[in-house]
Amino acid sequence: MIPHLPAPQPHYNSVATMIKILEEKGFLDHESVGNLYRYFPIISAKTIKKHAMKDIVSQYFDNSYPRMLAFFCQRTKSFGR
Repeated sequence: MIPHLPAPQPHYNSVATMIKILEEKGFLDHESVGNLYRYFPIISAKTIKKHAMKDIVSQYFDNSYPRMLAFFCQRTKSFGR
């Protein structure tokens, strides 16, 4: 199905659903090429990283960047660095 992904590959419907969600959220758009669609990003990688980091801080660290930083500092110490 998707030659660049190793087995087991996701089902076609799963991929289509994820693409639809990304389009609805404004991350992707598409253009028609014959009877196919070509998808492309409409926001920068920097914006995506910022959005992802904001979600992580919100979900796991109660919207506190200092808590997140403290967590990673403690994890680094526990690995003997």
